[in-house]
Amino acid sequence: MRSTTSNPRSRPMPMLVACAVVALCAGVALAQPAATPPASPATQTAPQTKKAPATELVLRAGVPVQPGDVVEVSDQGVRIADGSRSTWLSWDQVRSVPQAFAAEAQAHMQTADLAWRARTRLARADIAGAEPLFEQLFAKTVGTRGKTSAMVAAGLLRCRLHRQAQVASVEAWLALVASGENPPLFMPLREDRTGAARSILDKPLLDRETLLCPDLPPLWVPGVGLRTIAMRPEPAQAAGATSTDAGFASDRRAVVARTLVELYALSARIAMGENVTLPARPASDAGPEFAGARLVWDIIAVQAGTPEQRSAARVHLQSILDQIDEDEAAFPGWIEAWARTGLARSYLASTNPEEKAQGIAIALGVPALLADDSPFLAGLCLADVGLVRVAQGNLASAKVLRDELRRIAPTHPALAGLEATIAASAEAAMNASAAQPTAPPPGEASPPP
Repeated sequence: MRSTTSNPRSRPMPMLVACAVVALCAGVALAQPAATPPASPATQTAPQTKKAPATELVLRAGVPVQPGDVVEVSDQGVRIADGSRSTWLSWDQVRSVPQAFAAEAQAHMQTADLAWRARTRLARADIAGAEPLFEQLFAKTVGTRGKTSAMVAAGLLRCRLHRQAQVASVEAWLALVASGENPPLFMPLREDRTGAARSILDKPLLDRETLLCPDLPPLWVPGVGLRTIAMRPEPAQAAGATSTDAGFASDRRAVVARTLVELYALSARIAMGENVTLPARPASDAGPEFAGARLVWDIIAVQAGTPEQRSAARVHLQSILDQIDEDEAAFPGWIEAWARTGLARSYLASTNPEEKAQGIAIALGVPALLADDSPFLAGLCLADVGLVRVAQGNLASAKVLRDELRRIAPTHPALAGLEATIAASAEAAMNASAAQPTAPPPGEASPPP
């Protein structure tokens, strides 16, 4: 059972991030194809009637055969129609297309091969081999919407999150949201005897209710890469919109997603030390789809809002923890980890010793109880408390926390900062000690002045 007592209870992202949210910033519905202007009577043509039996489509191993006819090929894959039912297959699932569509598919076959190889390497838990291939594909698909765009963004997001490249993960997350599709399933290959691939592929990438990525909270380790998040992406028109999951999102969800983009930009600016002015918190009666935006707002406001905003955000985050105390199934573990870390950071920044002690207790609950739900925040909380211990002059405690962080997350981006702070403090203490005059041995007179 998960205990929830809480009261005293990288690298820089490329500028492609602007393209990753084009569908969001332009107000385009996440799951609706771009509208096509009606043709004039003089240019209207008969509907496209070309088709070929789906049995002529050669699929990759493990991809189930689809009934019906191939009716369309695009940059997003192959569309199969079976009566009123239409299915899209992303390019990583396709080896070759029927001869009738060979000419249209020719421009995409290199993408198909690269996508298949990237997906296969990820399925073997070969992150080092998969990520460069996903990077190549992402440069082609970012800013577009559909099955292949979703597969590429999801694969790249899994790779970056696995190595805890939080800042770089933001653009892949935004591209996944903008694709208008559900994250695809990546199944481990048979040779995954150690379960390494399963541990990577099983983690949820996108919460459909909130559009948040559970492993990507708006809480950061200061670094130069944050500037790419802090920059407001310019609106642009999505190209090649061929989204096929019409039930995934609506215009209203596009508004939610744009709100998240703005809030994440603010969170990055806060981590960079800038003073920010927060917009109003999304109203409680705005709809359940804004629940994620409200959570993100609370985490930002509790650290950098006005006194009134901080107080309100503390109440909201504490309410989450209180509800979990009543029913541990009230929220998933990742939401508890987000709420705990946000609340802890607020108290740790306080000059009130009692609040600071409360912040330490809340923060240490994350690595103690929720490390599996949020490995990144477990490490971040250890580092945050370690820095507080250094400031309090308790180097011994800080070193214990550093050693635990090394053990559970040796590549965590917060580790280097904690180690440097401890080393600098230890050196300062040694220098101060060396500057003190040495007392004479007992029984010896002090030297004359």
